[in-house]
Amino acid sequence: MRNEGLGSWPARRARKTPHRTALIHAGAAVTYAALHERTTRLAHALRALGVRRGDRVAYLGPNHPSFLEALFAAGLLGAVFVPLNTRLTEPELAFQIRDSGATVLLHAAARGGDLPG
Repeated sequence: MRNEGLGSWPARRARKTPHRTALIHAGAAVTYAALHERTTRLAHALRALGVRRGDRVAYLGPNHPSFLEALFAAGLLGAVFVPLNTRLTEPELAFQIRDSGATVLLHAAARGGDLPG
């Protein structure tokens, strides 16, 4: 059976309209084909890290296309996407990461401080 879940959305849109704009960020357009390619590449990288169906994948970063890429990549693997709020303190983030059972943390480059481990 074909994956019809959230993770399959970029692939389905890329098949129908690969050259149409999927999103615009900072004045740059990203096509459905490009979104699908980036999502698939991230899913393969997560799989190589050992992420499997049901695992938690945490994401800490700004409002950016990488948020959607991580969401769809986790969905492709059947993993659970755990978005983290960048406004939380380090102890709060550390608690959420531990409490969620996240096996992987995807994050933007730290600005002015380390991310909790």
